[in-house]
Amino acid sequence: MRDYDEVRVAGALLLAVEQACVNLSFFIDEPTSEYLRGVSPTGWYPLHTYTALLDLVASRYADPAPILERIGSEMIRIWYQTGAAGLVQSAVEFLQFQTSSRGYYSMVQGPPDKIGTFELVELDEQAGTAVLRSTTPFSKDLERGVILAGISVPQPLAYANVDNSADVHTYLIEFH
Repeated sequence: MRDYDEVRVAGALLLAVEQACVNLSFFIDEPTSEYLRGVSPTGWYPLHTYTALLDLVASRYADPAPILERIGSEMIRIWYQTGAAGLVQSAVEFLQFQTSSRGYYSMVQGPPDKIGTFELVELDEQAGTAVLRSTTPFSKDLERGVILAGISVPQPLAYANVDNSADVHTYLIEFH
């Protein structure tokens, strides 16, 4: 495993996890809130704080994958409600926002070899398909939720699916 001591996450990301857990009525207790004491939305915090917070929440569930996916989706809903609606107004715009990891780098800082990328590899607007590739140190279950909400929240879709079962780092996306 890579050493992530130099990686920092935006305080807004930590606070979004907390708010997502509150909104979804997932378990938040005193040990969890200790990670968030004094966090400013504009501050930068060690990656360990973020991963420890998610690990603590996930440890409360026998199968944390769907919980983390729902937290990721709720984080994006919060993002849209707090001003991102002006940045991204469709599934395609959300996917294009991932080009060159733009969205990802607005929330994560550190050496490129340690923070990885979250980028759009392929987009076929007519077919309603896309491929995203992630080499980040983050939960792929949480990222799946981020992508699903990212494409479905800004506009009504009849169908949206995000699958990374064949390769955990490659998200095959379908939206109509």
